[in-house]
Amino acid sequence: MTPRYFLLAALIAAPVAGWAQAPPAMKAPFEAMRTNTGKISNAAEKERWDANVALWQMRLARAGKPEAVNVATMRASLDAMKTNVARISGGAEKERWQANCDLWQIVLAAPDRIAKPDRDRMRATLDVIKANVARITVPAERERWDANHQLWILSLRLM
Repeated sequence: MTPRYFLLAALIAAPVAGWAQAPPAMKAPFEAMRTNTGKISNAAEKERWDANVALWQMRLARAGKPEAVNVATMRASLDAMKTNVARISGGAEKERWQANCDLWQIVLAAPDRIAKPDRDRMRATLDVIKANVARITVPAERERWDANHQLWILSLRLM
């Protein structure tokens, strides 16, 4: 296991220390996504979802406490996700993951304050994800993406 993936695994396995600050409405979708991600058997898909869960875990742990954000660690998780997504050949899966990466890119560009034009871009990207997720037929995958979409919607409301 490379150090980068060891870090991601440690972040996912660790308890969510920031639940005291995270909005209560975000706990259920995060836990559903995290639990569901643990059941993925495809290595490439698991790698993407592990990185996404790690990003959400760090994002939620810093809710209400920007100085606690480790943006460098979050960028490393995003880079791992983007590298993996670049290997997806195309289609709806690639569209979903690229949109998700775009959202994380916006958040990490200004982790303390998202400008209105960026929030508008995020809303448009979330519309793409919502339409895409509506076409997913595999229940477990749909559950993960629904939870991820819900986290983004709730997060956007707080920005």
